[in-house]
Amino acid sequence: MMFNSRRKLVTLALTSAIGCFTPLSMAAKSPFWTKLTIPNDAPAQAIGTYQAGCLAGGKSLPPNGKGYQVMRLTRGRFYGHPDLVDFIKGLAAGMDKHNVGTLLVGDLSMARGGPFVRGHRSHQNGLDADLWYNLEKDRPLSLHEREALGAYSLVTANGRTVKPRLWSNNHQQMLKLAASNPKVDRIFVNAAIKKQLCKTKTSADDDWIRKIRPWWGHADHFHVRMKCPADSPQCKSQAPIPKGSGCDKSLNWWFAKHKPAPKKKPSKKPVKPKPKLPYWQQVKLPKACSQIFRAKSKYFH
Repeated sequence: MMFNSRRKLVTLALTSAIGCFTPLSMAAKSPFWTKLTIPNDAPAQAIGTYQAGCLAGGKSLPPNGKGYQVMRLTRGRFYGHPDLVDFIKGLAAGMDKHNVGTLLVGDLSMARGGPFVRGHRSHQNGLDADLWYNLEKDRPLSLHEREALGAYSLVTANGRTVKPRLWSNNHQQMLKLAASNPKVDRIFVNAAIKKQLCKTKTSADDDWIRKIRPWWGHADHFHVRMKCPADSPQCKSQAPIPKGSGCDKSLNWWFAKHKPAPKKKPSKKPVKPKPKLPYWQQVKLPKACSQIFRAKSKYFH
C-alpha cells in the first residue's frame, strides 16, 4: 500500500510538472503549453495555420551544428517540424561551403507549438524561423553571449535603404540560398532589403527573389516560412504569392507617405472600453491542439 501511494504521488508530481492534463480553461494568466519543454510522442505534424496552430512530434534543433549556432537558448524556442530543422541545417551547411559566414538562429517554435505569451503571433505550427543577419561569429559563442548579444539592423534610420557599411554580397547570397529551397514558401524581410535585392537582380534571379516579401520590421533578421509538409493534412497554407518578382510598383507602396486613418467621431454616450485580451487568448486553435498539449511525452511513459 505504501509503495502504491508513493507511486501515485510521483505520477501526480510529474503530470503537474509537464502540464499534460491541465484543462485549457485553467490557463488564465500564462498558458500551460508555454511551459511544456518536451514534444509529444507522435509522428511529426504541423497543425493549423502559422498564426493559430500547434506542433505534433516536434524536433529540436541542436544548439550547435555545421555552420550555425542557436541564440537565446533559455527561451526554449528551438523546436520545429523536421522540414524546418533540416532546412536550417542545410542552409548553414551551404553557407559554410560558400564561405558566406556563420548562421545565427533565433526563434523557431515552442516544444509543442501554440501561441506565445508575448512576442510572435506566428511561429505556432513549427514552420517559421527567425535567422539573424549577423555573419561574423566564426567562433563558438558562450551561453552568456547567446543571451546578451543582439542582432544588428541592416537598414538606415529612415527605413529607405540598407546601410552600405553593413550590407554585403554575403547577405544576398544567404537569402538566395534560403529562398532557393523548394520547401520554402516565402521569406519576410524589411522593404529596404527587398529594394536592395531588386537593384542588382537579373532575370535569372526572379524565381528566388519572388519569395522574398517585404514586411514591417525584419531589419535585423529574416523570417523563413516553410510550405505545409506532405505529412501534415491539418496544416493550412497561406495564400499563394502574387506572380512576378515583386520588384514592380507594388514595392513603392512601402516607401510612400500614407495618410493617417480618419479619426472616429466621439460617441455622445461615454462607452467604457473593454480590456483587450492578449493575442494568445484571442486565438481559436484547432481541436487537435488540445490533445497535443495534454499528451504525455515519450520521456515520461
